[in-house]
Amino acid sequence: MNLPSVRGRAGEPCDSAREPDADAFFGPTTKAPSLSSIFRLRFLQLLARRDHGPTLSELRLGHLLEGEFTATDLFARAYELMLETYRCEYVFKNEIVRKLYLARHDVASSSLISEFKVAQNRADLLVVNGTTTVYEVKTRYDVLDRLPYQLTTYLEVFDRVIVVADAVHVSKILAEADERVGVISFTARGTFHVERAWTSNSSRVVPATIFDCLHVPEYTSAVKRVTGFAPEVPNTRRHRVYRALFETLSPGQAHRVLVDALRSRYPVHGSAHERLHPSLLHLYFNAAPAHRQKLFSDGVLSRPLQLDAGH
Repeated sequence: MNLPSVRGRAGEPCDSAREPDADAFFGPTTKAPSLSSIFRLRFLQLLARRDHGPTLSELRLGHLLEGEFTATDLFARAYELMLETYRCEYVFKNEIVRKLYLARHDVASSSLISEFKVAQNRADLLVVNGTTTVYEVKTRYDVLDRLPYQLTTYLEVFDRVIVVADAVHVSKILAEADERVGVISFTARGTFHVERAWTSNSSRVVPATIFDCLHVPEYTSAVKRVTGFAPEVPNTRRHRVYRALFETLSPGQAHRVLVDALRSRYPVHGSAHERLHPSLLHLYFNAAPAHRQKLFSDGVLSRPLQLDAGH
């Protein structure tokens, strides 16, 4: 097999120009769902330790251990196949990062948070800058049973609530979701289409629900700053007392507290993502800072997958 190495970067399109010979790269027995398993930090850790041979063999990709194929080659072609035939949650989130987050937000002044806990839910992607924008993903493989509860909860906390869905779900979501909820479809062409615009919701959030998203130092300092009152109470009573005080805040005040707290809790990102292939963006932004520096280095991603005899 004589395939060129992939040299795409985060700012370059990967949906309009097909990487060459992806099917030949993988062979006829390789299925896109199995390839989704490589888009995890665990596999990057195996690559960093040069212990990826068994995983590639299990995926019937042992032939990639011969020749000059790099980890970036593997990620790029795997993602291309997934984008065309298996649009799982990772593909949705990665495309949101590429086309909605990076294209619309300043990385130097915003934070991207994955799986943010709200009550019994975990919001798929949350962008925090001067306000909050939450994206809930629904692929064609998802059911919508929990969506009403998720959206109700998100509307109690966030300013902009948006569902990004496969076309098979769009009509049902438009018919049943609160009119404040934006709906975006992920089209067959790999683009996003706004089916319904979001409506600003920060004036209608519920302070008590926001309170439960905050850490102790965040809500104690916020209560003192906004009300001018910071009671000293035993730890056993602190949550109840401060919650009651926080509930006296207006929705706008409570939402501003949330924005300030999350911007402090989650530092903004630098520009290191720009050197990565577009397929790795969500994986990168979802990683801890220490993992970003170690696992997304050129030493891990650009060296050949080929192993030494000792491996």
